[in-house]
Amino acid sequence: MATDLTVQWGESDLVFVSLKARLQVLVSALGKIQHWVESTMLEEAHHQLIMDLESMIHCTKMLAAKLQDTLGSLQRKLLLNGTLSPSGKATLILRRRSLETIDKMIDRQASVLTLLLTACNRCDYFSNSSFPR
Repeated sequence: MATDLTVQWGESDLVFVSLKARLQVLVSALGKIQHWVESTMLEEAHHQLIMDLESMIHCTKMLAAKLQDTLGSLQRKLLLNGTLSPSGKATLILRRRSLETIDKMIDRQASVLTLLLTACNRCDYFSNSSFPR
């Protein structure tokens, strides 16, 4: 138990930076997806597919906001050298299970978003091509 806490303490800065970078990529990707959905001619795509995609974007944004809140509270506990203060490390260790749960949910959402985007692209491809249906 003590060695596990020692390892978690040592890894806390890396975990924080990794989650922060992942959140930045997620938010950027969601913005691009949202822009694509709004600007692409998807009228011919199945209406339910578009509704599902918008629902998944909304849900993923909620998860990103939850992660942002947690990371924001940790951001206030950074030292001048960019590492977490001892209280920040303790907070991260105590919230680790919650962060892991959010991280797993984001992974699942990303997988479903990928599937939905693939389906949208297929619909867009078939509606814009002379491919026989």
